[in-house]
Amino acid sequence: AERAPREPLVLGGEYRGPQWRKPNQTLGATTLVETPFARVQLHRVQTEDGQHVIDDWLWVDERDAVNVVARVKDGGRYVMFTQSKYGLEHDSLAPVGGFINDGEAGLQAAMRELNEELGLECPTWNSLGRYRTAVNRGGGWLHAFFADDCVAATRRKKSDDLEKQMVVHLTEEELLQALLRGEIGEVKWTAAVALSILHRQQHHHHQRAAREQAAAHQHQHTQKPEAVWQWRRIADRGI
Repeated sequence: AERAPREPLVLGGEYRGPQWRKPNQTLGATTLVETPFARVQLHRVQTEDGQHVIDDWLWVDERDAVNVVARVKDGGRYVMFTQSKYGLEHDSLAPVGGFINDGEAGLQAAMRELNEELGLECPTWNSLGRYRTAVNRGGGWLHAFFADDCVAATRRKKSDDLEKQMVVHLTEEELLQALLRGEIGEVKWTAAVALSILHRQQHHHHQRAAREQAAAHQHQHTQKPEAVWQWRRIADRGI
């Protein structure tokens, strides 16, 4: 049956993000509550086989966000936070993160957040992908980045973060072990850190392979063919 329309509860302003609809499946959407940062809806969804309709599919749209794993040029350590969050039971290691503002691209937001939260700027940026945070409930999209060779920014913008944060510097091995021990308490943070470490390892592998290939190529070209050596031996004996 059609759900009767209701007046949504608007708290602090309307959500201005896009309306999620999946072609051939989303039949309707009723907003229950919204803020400038998120919108909670009930979707009317047709199953993939077309045989059933679900009238109360709970869906949450959120602003897209970024997470940035930063590594400094001086010493090569990763810069992380130890911080608390409302949804966590304990303090956690965390990378830089925040919402993407209206009109910003993911990379622009990542650069801004890194400047605001850590006062860093980086010449080397690596996009690690865009990911849905909750495949059946929404939650926006995460844009993950690895920023390398970071240095102190010439000008730092003011941060609007409300949580208390403590900056920590970790080697790659220390960060990897913290990841494996479960000391990074949110799945998006965990994914960003793991992807960054994998990216670094793959980069090192490619660099090593390129050096080995270049060395083999150089060795091949410095080797004298056997026929040349034979001719020189004959010439030396005056034959």
